[in-house]
Amino acid sequence: SPKPPVEWRRKLLATAALNETFEASLCSRGLPPKLLLWARIRLAPAEEIMDGVPTDLGVSRLRSPLSADTEAEIRSSILLSLQKIRAPFDSAVEEDDAILTRRALPARTRLAVQHRRLAKLLLDGLMEGMHAELSDLEREAQAPAQKGSKRVGAGYSTSPERQREEAKRRAKEQRRQQVRQQREKRLEERSAQRSL
Repeated sequence: SPKPPVEWRRKLLATAALNETFEASLCSRGLPPKLLLWARIRLAPAEEIMDGVPTDLGVSRLRSPLSADTEAEIRSSILLSLQKIRAPFDSAVEEDDAILTRRALPARTRLAVQHRRLAKLLLDGLMEGMHAELSDLEREAQAPAQKGSKRVGAGYSTSPERQREEAKRRAKEQRRQQVRQQREKRLEERSAQRSL
């Protein structure tokens, strides 16, 4: 008989060496793969995780993107968490820039403002990327597939179709990461110029 969802998801987390709660270090390159794996285990529909029932209880299946609807739900949940983290920073990055241009700023205050500014830049960049990913996923979910009435990302009739779709998704993610890295590099260069 099938395991109760809560107990079963706990076993998946244990198999993936993850805990009930997840603390991640964020970086400008995008979301950590372990965070996405954790979110899929916590949020994906049971029948989607069990597709194929791999020997490791479904963990390997969850390292790759699931259906567009599930991926959108996962990213919406993570985006909401990022917005909650960002909310206490009530000032804009431009306000921090203005503060940092003052000459008579105490060293401790300058360091605190620089830290706050970089945290806001990181969160804003990640949220911008999440909004773009959500838009892409919504388009995928709405676009008719070439064969039959299937939706892109909602299921595949053959393994090669699944592999092609996952390869496309990985290529998109790599392009997004390159853009994020270029943006972060420009921001670091500007920050270095200001500190001189």
